[in-house]
Amino acid sequence: METLDWANGTSAREEWVIVIQTTVLTITTLLVIVGNILCFMVLLKSNDTGEVTRLCMLFLTATDTGVGFLICIPVTGATAVDRWPYGDAFCLALAGSTILLSMDSIFVVLVNVERFVAIVWPLRSVTYVTIPRVRVALVGVWALGASFAGVYCFIPGRSAVYHPHFHTCFMDPDDPDQSDSVGIMAAWIFGILPFVITLLLYGRLYQIARRHARQISVMEGPQNHHVIKRSDLKTATTFFIMTAVLAVSWLPFAVVICYEGVTRRTAHPAAIFISEILLLSNSYWNIVIYYIRNEKFRRAGRRFVRDCLCKGRDNRLRNEIEPSRIIESPSLKSNAVLTHHL
Repeated sequence: METLDWANGTSAREEWVIVIQTTVLTITTLLVIVGNILCFMVLLKSNDTGEVTRLCMLFLTATDTGVGFLICIPVTGATAVDRWPYGDAFCLALAGSTILLSMDSIFVVLVNVERFVAIVWPLRSVTYVTIPRVRVALVGVWALGASFAGVYCFIPGRSAVYHPHFHTCFMDPDDPDQSDSVGIMAAWIFGILPFVITLLLYGRLYQIARRHARQISVMEGPQNHHVIKRSDLKTATTFFIMTAVLAVSWLPFAVVICYEGVTRRTAHPAAIFISEILLLSNSYWNIVIYYIRNEKFRRAGRRFVRDCLCKGRDNRLRNEIEPSRIIESPSLKSNAVLTHHL
């Protein structure tokens, strides 16, 4: 394993910078892990959401949970000690694990496509989007990720390099003067392309919503017009939020990766850290958006938390009642009287 040392390479960081970065990463890690585990458990127990949407969200939350354990925790540890403490083998493994972030963006696109088909072609969506096809698509994303990880990690002329400002490892060309074409391609495929696809879906959905609003204003009464227009507006707003979050999460990171891959120089440390935090935060923002914008998921989440609290309260009451029963049992009372007489 090597440590990055380009022309405008690294410099010693102040202790207060390390403390702030470690604190921000720790909070981000907790939000990613706890939020996705809770979301996964809610989805497993929920019967309110559609099966196709539930499958897509299960794969998305599973991937985000992997991001929390395999990427966020090691990055936080390396930030806290201001070096790479895990060894060469884990550096290579972490470089391959970054593919989880790439698959995360693809799963977001799949969720958006599924919702887009259900809204634009509501009658034919049951025929187009079937459970077997969704399973094949989701497993195909995992297969694509594994294939790219193999190419990314084991292509000749590349090795795992620790990037101190990112606090993680990437696969870089052995020749420092050679541009990182594989890294640039990955940034385009997994960062910029999903954003463009989501933007096109949102643009198309916005056009359909406007056309429906004009048709309804002519054909229906004012009450139906208000209800349907509000539904279209909510759907378009949800897509806009997803598009904006995907852009804010991925585009800064993709720009930094492309800049470093082309120039073979490190970007400004502040730009690197901010882009990294935005990228990792995408793993819990998806849950926040889904919870706020989906009433069925929100209702299932509240029911899950209520059931957990009720079970905890019942267990406490059971633990309090059982000792009192033991004390008041007839056998113990007779033994206590016999002992008193003796």
